[in-house]
Amino acid sequence: MNDAPADAGDFAPPVDQERWPATGRFLISALGLLPRGDAAHDLVFELRRRDHRWDRCCIAEALRFNGALHEFRVSRGDDGLHWQVRGRVAPDAWVIAGGELVLDLELGETPAGIAGGRYRGELAGRPVAGALAVDFEPELPRSRGRTRPSLRILAEGRERLWDWSRAGRRGGAAVALPDSPVFPAEDYGVEADSGRECGPALQAAVDAAAAAGGGVVQLPAGVLDYRVDAFQPPVRVTASRVVIRGAGSGPDGTLIVNHRYADHASDPTQPWKAGAWPMFLFAGRGPADFAGQMGTDAPPLAQMDQERVLAEVEQAVRGSAVITVAPGHRLRPGDTCILVHEEVADLPLINALIGDACSPASGYCRPGGRPVQQMVRVQTVDGQRVTLDAPVHWTRRQAWPARLLAVEMLHDVGIADLRLRCHWDGFFAHHKSPEHDNGWDQINFQWCAESFVSDTVHENCTTAVGMGNCWRCTASRVRVSGNPGHNGICLGGVATACLLRDCDLERPMHAINLSGTPCGNVIHDCRISEPGGLDLHGSTGLDNLVDRLVGGVLVGGGSPAHVPPRHAAGLVLWNWTQGNYHPYKAWRRVSRLASWHDTPGFIAVGVHASDGHHIVYLGPDGVADGDRCDDRAWVESLNQAVHPGSVYRLQRGELESADHGGPPPPSQGPRA
Repeated sequence: MNDAPADAGDFAPPVDQERWPATGRFLISALGLLPRGDAAHDLVFELRRRDHRWDRCCIAEALRFNGALHEFRVSRGDDGLHWQVRGRVAPDAWVIAGGELVLDLELGETPAGIAGGRYRGELAGRPVAGALAVDFEPELPRSRGRTRPSLRILAEGRERLWDWSRAGRRGGAAVALPDSPVFPAEDYGVEADSGRECGPALQAAVDAAAAAGGGVVQLPAGVLDYRVDAFQPPVRVTASRVVIRGAGSGPDGTLIVNHRYADHASDPTQPWKAGAWPMFLFAGRGPADFAGQMGTDAPPLAQMDQERVLAEVEQAVRGSAVITVAPGHRLRPGDTCILVHEEVADLPLINALIGDACSPASGYCRPGGRPVQQMVRVQTVDGQRVTLDAPVHWTRRQAWPARLLAVEMLHDVGIADLRLRCHWDGFFAHHKSPEHDNGWDQINFQWCAESFVSDTVHENCTTAVGMGNCWRCTASRVRVSGNPGHNGICLGGVATACLLRDCDLERPMHAINLSGTPCGNVIHDCRISEPGGLDLHGSTGLDNLVDRLVGGVLVGGGSPAHVPPRHAAGLVLWNWTQGNYHPYKAWRRVSRLASWHDTPGFIAVGVHASDGHHIVYLGPDGVADGDRCDDRAWVESLNQAVHPGSVYRLQRGELESADHGGPPPPSQGPRA
């Protein structure tokens, strides 16, 4: 082989400059190279040629074998017909086969050009040989460079964008721990690096902080062992202003090791309901008293304690923070409530939410259901006129009732600066058992307000962080790694105005999971590894923003009782660098962004693929890739990034819009 020096970065200009166009990509398929079961799968090498020069590295894909991208080094003979590739077929959590691969490729030349060829070499120490299929594409994929034309959504459709600027704790500002007394966990019997059980002692420290009206439970550096010899209940926080803080999430910080899983599904045929036993549970009280992990299994309103109904809502308009309630209400300034829109017999509410996009799933077609809910806080009360501290997401019409329900939220609780590791080493199998679905859950927040998870690392877990029925909570700098599991971060139930920021989710199946009726939440500057899902698990959420996400594809599970829809109006996908592979079927490439039938009224601006492949969407008129700007779907600048790069930061005044000279005023979206 006659290569350029190793530090050149590519080959010297080959002698066969006329054999291929100057720029393009060369696809060489080693047919039947990878056996699995009774089938043999192809390995496709993609080599790039730029200005008559070949790259020294290439990426290979094994479609239908596994979802990993495989990296190889390439050397090339003088005649341009003999090549060698060296690298590793990387396994993933679903297909563990792989190994080192060295192949010699001999291309076949005819008067019309290169046609096929043969390969021979070794894979994981065994000989392999077979035929090649060859294709050269003379043009690179279209540019994914950032565009700066005037965006119609900012010029003409700004009212369609919600105001997300106050999402998260204290408006998304950096987490500040409460100015509270410190309770060293060692004072209550927690011993680092001892190998002894820390659960009861840690609970004693939490209880002491709660009894004092709040405080910071300070964990020592080193290894703390949990559930060592017997199952322990979660460390439970049920009082406000209690924060658990480690000595850091790095190698010299605090590591809590969970030795045994919680196999506690209430119904073994529904193993995903095993999530009531995480390592840490921060729990207030909602109207259904902890009914279900994510708050979505609460009984109908008619079965609830009527003392929870604080007011009947007579008028509420989307985008307005002023509502009118019926006489005899019991609202007071400072109350935190759930604003519930309740379905009635002829289903006017769900039909208003989805229009003619789809026929709703059976779970939405029942009187007493609550497909629209959001958390609100009462600011002022003047007779029947009530001012909330934020606008409502949906207009209440006379065709259905709406109510304000009392909740007992924890506020200013949190957990920060530590690493959590589980002794789970089995490859995840979806819905195999309670252990696989939720047996190794780590942190769960329920009915918490202005609370946080910050600077935490989660290893070998089934769910890293659950935020069910939370209001203005923040998860920042959360890292999920180790054994791929079920969920990364979940936003469920009535999660409202929460913020996920700078979170790195390595390989959970549902990397970010939205379910229930989430409203006004923001996913900003997060990353999802391949294959991973931005998972809409059957919800009627409103006005949720995915902003500058890197990786992941828009997918969803959920039973036929809960899908479709996957989301109601206002799902906004802004400058998303979309991933490539389906998390449920890791060999399946995903080129479709979204479907109008599942997510009516979605907005996609500047969505583009991480590897440059062409993205399409399913609109009201079929598959499309062009702009569409109307009430059914708003798609703009698909397959290229746009400016401004973040609508969340634009609304917060952290960016200026080159199109309009400055940040737009807060918008509240269209009238329902």
